[in-house]
Amino acid sequence: MDDELKQYVAGMKGEVIDTLTVRKGAMQTEVIDTLTERIRDTRTEVLDTLTERMRDMQSEILRGFEPFQKQTSAREAAMEARIGAAEQRLAVVQDRLVEIEKKLLLNPPAA
Repeated sequence: MDDELKQYVAGMKGEVIDTLTVRKGAMQTEVIDTLTERIRDTRTEVLDTLTERMRDMQSEILRGFEPFQKQTSAREAAMEARIGAAEQRLAVVQDRLVEIEKKLLLNPPAA
């Protein structure tokens, strides 16, 4: 009976070890799957956060250029007004010069 008991215990020990090995493998697989899912979720969160921050930075940069653009537009408008005024004055001077040339051609100065 002692031998039978030893054989029974040895068999049970083998079954327990096999069961524990299977469960250990299953638990490892479950842990790996859980960790993989957590890593995937964390990666998605990081990408979403990074994308949002990049868009915020882009908006800040564009807002930073707005005052510069307004100032440049104001300067450009002022320059165009000055150029327009200068062109008008030049046209007046050209008209006067044409009149002077006409008078000189009609009444040349005595030599």
